[in-house]
Amino acid sequence: MTMRLRLSVLASVLLGGSLAGCDTTGEVKTDCEAAAELMETCFGGLAQQTACDEQEAAQVVGLSCEQLTVLMKDTKSDLGRALADAGCEWGFYRFCVVPECDPEADEPVSALPPHGLATPSDCAEDALRYEGCGACEYYACREAEAQCGVDGYLLSYAYRYCNKFRLITEPKVSYEGQMWLRKIRRCLITTMDVGEPDIDCSSIDSEGYDSHTQCYIDTGFCALPLSDRAAVLATIDILDFSFRESFIIGHKCIEDWMNGGGP
Repeated sequence: MTMRLRLSVLASVLLGGSLAGCDTTGEVKTDCEAAAELMETCFGGLAQQTACDEQEAAQVVGLSCEQLTVLMKDTKSDLGRALADAGCEWGFYRFCVVPECDPEADEPVSALPPHGLATPSDCAEDALRYEGCGACEYYACREAEAQCGVDGYLLSYAYRYCNKFRLITEPKVSYEGQMWLRKIRRCLITTMDVGEPDIDCSSIDSEGYDSHTQCYIDTGFCALPLSDRAAVLATIDILDFSFRESFIIGHKCIEDWMNGGGP
């Protein structure tokens, strides 16, 4: 079994359903329905199909997951851009174009308690005045100090996903999901900021990636409604969502479900 398929299976377990794309009814599907199922199988989400161009859909039916991913990331081609836009509209938020953050216009009234850091760094003190995309500036501030580059954790993962979750995913989920996204933004920042912030890029990468699984669990990811968990997973590029992280979160969600604590 390939890594991509294992990740799709784990994503299905996390969402409490079966692997998408399996047709047991014998019904003939339209090309749009088949394309939606292909996206579900490849990207581990739940398609919220709205408008669809049957001619465009017909061009992707039968492609492998690798071929579909390459095509949808080729936004310079008309078909690639159209498919990426359709994927975003259908709920595969990893393909959405993230708008610019305007912190002052973005933040509603605070709904979270104080951050609790005894001695926050300058980066944290500035960023934690916000709960939305303004908080994401923590990672840009840390990058200015550490200079880890565009491929380091701070910019390529933390800053990018922080903004994507706030500006793309958060408006699409329930109130519970919105509060969870704010909690995890704060959890990830405060976890990284405990003690003297490290400026060694290797240590920053390890601390950053290691904080995700525990923060997801501690802030209640497994208790979120199914649709919210689907939206969160659909925001993360399948290549970024590590096997280790998927397994640990999936194991915790299964444990909660067996104990009657989850949907």
